[in-house]
Amino acid sequence: MGLRKVQDESLLPDHSKIKRYGKEETLAQWEYDILKLTKWLTYFDDFQKLPRSLQIKMIQGVWNIWKRLERLASIVLCVRRKMNEETIRKMKNDTLLCNWNQMSIDMKWCSKYTVEQLKFFLEFNTEIRLDELTRLLLDLDPSDVELSFMLGQLCFHYVGKRFQGEILQVADKFQEILADDLHDYYINQMRQPYYMKRLASMMKINNQIQKEVYKNREKMELAVLFDVFHLEFSHPEMFMDI
Repeated sequence: MGLRKVQDESLLPDHSKIKRYGKEETLAQWEYDILKLTKWLTYFDDFQKLPRSLQIKMIQGVWNIWKRLERLASIVLCVRRKMNEETIRKMKNDTLLCNWNQMSIDMKWCSKYTVEQLKFFLEFNTEIRLDELTRLLLDLDPSDVELSFMLGQLCFHYVGKRFQGEILQVADKFQEILADDLHDYYINQMRQPYYMKRLASMMKINNQIQKEVYKNREKMELAVLFDVFHLEFSHPEMFMDI
């Protein structure tokens, strides 16, 4: 579904060269993530047939969860390009993969609290370490087709459950299409009729991402309750699970 093409065409400035990460950098990151998702969805014909208003609502609803898996996949791809299979296999959890410790984070534009205080509510990724989720995706080593299925299933399951109604019906239909396409891929391209183990691994990763999203939502609800952030959004529903 055009994933590799979108990844190659969507270039984000190297974080290692950014000395200060503030408002402009945050807005640029959000814009990058939303545009990347939108480009990817142009390769999904059935999504393009939806009314524009429905397309926009679904994009607004899923960009935050889409970026979690897509970014994880980018990290895994980077690791595999730099390390051989034996090195990857021997790596222990919490191994440092990348860091931007020289980068200072400025949150004054959106909160009166310090970065240290805000760490309870938000994740500040100045480094990337090998965790359970990264290990699972490294071990799976999904093909482009499998990763596209994972991204689609994760997004459509999430957005259907969140909005219900018409969007739930559309999301369920899309998941059926994705499942049929994946089955066709295994049977006709890979000649691999027994793929349930790989499917179970894919779903385990997606389910874990959703659990993390819902866990973080509880923290953000507390942040809203206690006015931790002084921001106003024209479309607040877009930032529900940021």
